Amino acid sequence: MAQAERRRAQQEMPANSAAAAETAKKVVSAIATGGDAWMEGHAELLEQVDQMSQRWIQSQREAIEVARQSIAEMQRARPRRHHARATGMAGGHMAASRR
Repeated sequence: MAQAERRRAQQEMPANSAAAAETAKKVVSAIATGGDAWMEGHAELLEQVDQMSQRWIQSQREAIEVARQSIAEMQRARPRRHHARATGMAGGHMAASRR
């Protein structure tokens, strides 16, 4: 009886191997399809992150430009005030203190 079981098991092995190979093909196909979907999802995510980063960088550039313009305006105004103080024309305070 043991020999009969061994023979039957040996005959079933090729059938099991074929079924296992078919299952393996299906699994590999599913993984490949899932991998493609995963890659596409990541590509979309990275595109959105890139767009968001570009908008943020642009807003930072604009903020820096506004700050640069403000500083330049303050620098242009500063020498006039400094010159006015030096010549005694800064307003009533210096003129009044000299009297």
